[in-house]
Amino acid sequence: MARLITQVLGVMTGSVGDIVFRRRGGRSYVSAKPSGYTPRTDAPSVARKKQFKTAVEISKNINDIPVLKAVWPVDPTKQMSKFQKMVSVNYKLVSGEDLTGNPTLTPTFGFEMTTPLVQLNTDSVHFTAGQLGVNLGIDTSIEKYSCLAGIIVMKSPTDQLSQDISVLKFKTIRANLDLITDIDVSIPLSVIDQQVLAKYTVKRAFFAFLTLDDNNNIVQHSATYGS
Repeated sequence: MARLITQVLGVMTGSVGDIVFRRRGGRSYVSAKPSGYTPRTDAPSVARKKQFKTAVEISKNINDIPVLKAVWPVDPTKQMSKFQKMVSVNYKLVSGEDLTGNPTLTPTFGFEMTTPLVQLNTDSVHFTAGQLGVNLGIDTSIEKYSCLAGIIVMKSPTDQLSQDISVLKFKTIRANLDLITDIDVSIPLSVIDQQVLAKYTVKRAFFAFLTLDDNNNIVQHSATYGS
């Protein structure tokens, strides 16, 4: 594979004839298209493919939520994009078969919340937790607002027309940060999202709690919690 130094044709991805263009870490590469490829069908290979697909779908949706994407640092070497890092981390954390395990919405563990509970209903996602308190190192002179952001991951569709895996994403509007009141938030799902959710037998919701400053910049985040 060769790296393009001078981008004469502009930014290109995909293939043209037998030439394949790729973007990695902000750089462009060109290679020859493989003459042929037969996917392996042995059990370990199939399991790895499902695992990778699950990590990609989860990471695509994390990457599409600006407040969560902002938490992931830029690789100073530019060898890996934020999205690639999300895939790499989450590939190891959640099963591609039955969603056992716990994906992460953030690159570091974050602070622990008290008695967090995530409940996925047919028409909403419900989050409860104890008060944040004053022992988490939250600076209320800077951290003035909060929001919740997360995803719903679904597998095992009941019909043959639905995708093997589907992911919904959500984020609450910012609210005044409150350290002394128990957290109780319910996020309604749209009718369309309810219809998608109803088509899957395996489904889990995951969320992270984030604190923000006056300019909506993320200051701190919680660990990732799941239903």
